[in-house]
Amino acid sequence: MNETYLMKPNMHLIFGLLLLTVIFMSGCVSSEPPAKSLPEDTNDDLRFIIANPLDLSQIQRMSRFRSCVGHDYSGFNSEGEKETLRSMKHYLEPLPSLIGTNQIKIFAPFDGKIVEILDGPPGKAIYIAANIDSRWRFIFFHVVPAAGIEEGTSVKAGEPLGTASKDIHNFDFALKKFGWSQVFDSPFVHMTETVLEEYTLNGITLENILVSKQARDADPCLVEGTKNGDALFTSYRDQDFVTLRSDFAQGAETDATAPAAVPEKTPDLVPPTHNLPTEPVADTLSFSWEKDGGSRVVDGSVPFVHGLKDGKVRLYYCNSKGILSAISRDGLTFTKEPGVRISPGTGFEVQVCDPTIVDLPNGKMRMYYKGANSQNPGPGQSIHKIYSALSSDGLTFQKEGLRIDSETNGDRGWASVPDAIMLPDGRVRLYYVTASVGEHGIGSAISSDGLNFVKEAGIRVSNLVDPAVVRIGSRYVLFAASIDERFTALPKGIYYLESSDGLEFGDAKAVFQANDVYDPSVLKIDEQTVRVFYGKVVPPQLPAVESHTGIVG
Repeated sequence: MNETYLMKPNMHLIFGLLLLTVIFMSGCVSSEPPAKSLPEDTNDDLRFIIANPLDLSQIQRMSRFRSCVGHDYSGFNSEGEKETLRSMKHYLEPLPSLIGTNQIKIFAPFDGKIVEILDGPPGKAIYIAANIDSRWRFIFFHVVPAAGIEEGTSVKAGEPLGTASKDIHNFDFALKKFGWSQVFDSPFVHMTETVLEEYTLNGITLENILVSKQARDADPCLVEGTKNGDALFTSYRDQDFVTLRSDFAQGAETDATAPAAVPEKTPDLVPPTHNLPTEPVADTLSFSWEKDGGSRVVDGSVPFVHGLKDGKVRLYYCNSKGILSAISRDGLTFTKEPGVRISPGTGFEVQVCDPTIVDLPNGKMRMYYKGANSQNPGPGQSIHKIYSALSSDGLTFQKEGLRIDSETNGDRGWASVPDAIMLPDGRVRLYYVTASVGEHGIGSAISSDGLNFVKEAGIRVSNLVDPAVVRIGSRYVLFAASIDERFTALPKGIYYLESSDGLEFGDAKAVFQANDVYDPSVLKIDEQTVRVFYGKVVPPQLPAVESHTGIVG
């Protein structure tokens, strides 16, 4: 529910006249939609890497897939299983004589297109989409693109793409399949026999370069802190590497805990015990925003938008019946779906609204939503708590019970408008509106199982309400509403704030400023484009859901 319990009109009275109760909420993430159209499950075992991305004569050793080197880089595997706290990519250590030079070459592994080049100090990150299925992206980290290699460039297998940054002692590559969820896989699984034979001749095989999920689960990586929101691993062990060149093996074995020295001009790199540069961290985001024409839904409000695996978009919203839904193929034109997703109940679920959803590794989805004991609009006038429900199809939900009890956890009876995000380590963080520090603000709680939450200390954002969080690159971007006219620093409207760790957020920037808008929800279309849905109430008109589209630039 939009937390305009101070200055907003009494929703119960206004929409009682319209036979409608407007409640309030917030929303969250989806991954980018598939860029091409091979069926989702038919190409996970394609051998589409037809050229070697490296000059193996320049490489000393390579980390294994699921190693404990560097930082956490994990997610769903090709079997749809969620993995956490492991490195699901490969780090590459050049020959010592090449460190500090611009001679370490990289090549296109297949026919494709450069779809993205990001800053990733030192150097850049290059994302190459395969022509055979552009959801598959091969990624080089900490490299320097060659002249003419830029976003939109088509490349041929084996074509030179650039060099590793001369300011590194190691660089890395990875393979992901992008869609409504991201699949992490090793490039070696998708190499042709000809390419694999080159590695076999240099001592690397599928048997020694891959750590199985079962083996890593039984021998978890040790963590010593975080950087940019990712867990840092403590070890840098020989067993996490495969050595290519036996003539350098002895030197590598005698200095396994500290790789080759970094040139003096790069003192800001990570210390030797976790000496691998983390993934690209974008500069502060700057969006250009445009209002989308018309309304997404009328006679309902409090949106939450959820991207589906088939490319469709489902919009959950609220009215006097409870939580309902509408479906769309393009994210703009929605058709209301029959039935009610979550109906009101008794006690603290007399009023239900503000849905948010996370996708679970087993294919199901969990909805978190606000339950209230009355329609009164603010702390002290009603009590708001957060509940959950489980579904296999996004339409029929089974209620699971209370997740956050605002009367016992310090929220002073007001835990409302939840927005859930799945963290890289598999935990769930709930952002929500709390009255713990006064009239309103955004707090958070964390859970390892999605059911039992522990409140996190402090406030994420003061004075704003109705959080909606999405990850763009390595940034957490939180959208929220300003609804209190007494807070003159931020006039009423929709804003966004950025964070590197999801806990400490920077200054608010406006999406747009307007009265009578609240409850933003964000759909991530791709790494450059988002669509922000929000509720709008201008009596005597029916409440509606409208949207703005933003492009990073």
